Amino acid sequence: MSQIDVEPSESIARKKKRYNSNSENNAMWETVDDEDGNPVKKSANTENKSAETEENKTENKRMSSAATVRSPLAPVENRGAQNNNNNNNNSADDDLENTLLAKNEEFFVYRRDRPVFIPAIDPFSQLSDEMILHIFKWLPKKTLIRCCFVSHRFNKIVHTDILWTRLDLGGRCLKAGALGNVISRGVVILRLASTGIPDPIFDGDLSDWDSYESKLQYLDLSMATISTAGLELLLSKCRKLKKLSLEHVRVTDGVCDEIAANSDIDSLNMTMCEGVSATGIYAISAKLRNLRCLNICWTNLTTGALEVFVKNVTPDLLRLNIAGCRNTMTDAILKQLVRQCPNLVELDVSDCPKLTTEGLKCLGSLKSLEYLSIARCYIVDVTAFLNHHLKQSPALAYLDVFGLLREESLEILSSTFSGIGFNKFIYSSVARPTVGTRRTSIWGFRTRD
Repeated sequence: MSQIDVEPSESIARKKKRYNSNSENNAMWETVDDEDGNPVKKSANTENKSAETEENKTENKRMSSAATVRSPLAPVENRGAQNNNNNNNNSADDDLENTLLAKNEEFFVYRRDRPVFIPAIDPFSQLSDEMILHIFKWLPKKTLIRCCFVSHRFNKIVHTDILWTRLDLGGRCLKAGALGNVISRGVVILRLASTGIPDPIFDGDLSDWDSYESKLQYLDLSMATISTAGLELLLSKCRKLKKLSLEHVRVTDGVCDEIAANSDIDSLNMTMCEGVSATGIYAISAKLRNLRCLNICWTNLTTGALEVFVKNVTPDLLRLNIAGCRNTMTDAILKQLVRQCPNLVELDVSDCPKLTTEGLKCLGSLKSLEYLSIARCYIVDVTAFLNHHLKQSPALAYLDVFGLLREESLEILSSTFSGIGFNKFIYSSVARPTVGTRRTSIWGFRTRD
């Protein structure tokens, strides 16, 4: 018997059961009387049936012994075809049996070896700290913060001062204590315009920050939301400031004292600051001797504060915006200012309606004056002022006279004084950190890498 013709023992058992059932149904029965005379049925071929049963057992044993010698890789398709021809009633069972045997054979044939795992090698372990630091210079600040959690080595490298020289947090809302953690990393250029800064500024015990001094040199706090106590504490840790902007921020005399403690400040923007008193303006004007650009427009300075300012401000001041003194700026104060600051290059006294044409004649002594704004100084005669001023100071290049002349008169004036540009600047740029739509730099220094 070939391996293809051999059937498994399980199929032989089913045939055996079916054969026995058919034998019982086809047996001949006869009726006989028992000892009491009652009729009963008795098989006529009982002895034949026993003989056939013994013969089936012998055949089953012979076929089972043949099935045990079957090769495990023998094809199953031929066997299935032969079974279908021999027994159409068991086609479904034979298909299931063939599928199971095929899967078992595929398992033995296509068995794969277990993969060999090679230990991973960290490429950064082969680089020096200097090389990793150079790579980190090109990453944004958010990615640097995530790198802190990679390993102790990365955390140490990320906290290097050179990676945090410039930082832009404008328009954000910081968590309490976050600003102290930021500046402690060695930030030099920091933009906090329109930023929400809650108290406390420094996390933990304040005694731990007593001896701390930040490296900040360029700080933009324009329109930031910060308490006066928090602002004073922040500025008390800054002694190297060169440029500072507090536009539209409320200040106190204590804040002004902390500003004055930074003797290297050369540019200060206090546009629309609230709380500027005569005491505060004295500290700023008397102690900041290196000041070159100052913007204190619309700070509601009193007459006494203006008198203190013009008497103590540094003579080396080059650009000044003192607009918005509607009821306090007079011709006498302007004359004192011109005597105190003879080197002014840019001056903005717009929205000072008490100034007169006679009072503006003192500006002729400013030989270096290139830009002047007298917008909305309604009692000033522009033509008379220019005829007098240009004779003494021909350096004037730009003049803003918004609200003083009609379009027709302005065209005539432009043709008469062709060397002067009229109404070229709508907003003043004195000491302001950003000009126009540029929001990625302050005072010309980039805030983003």
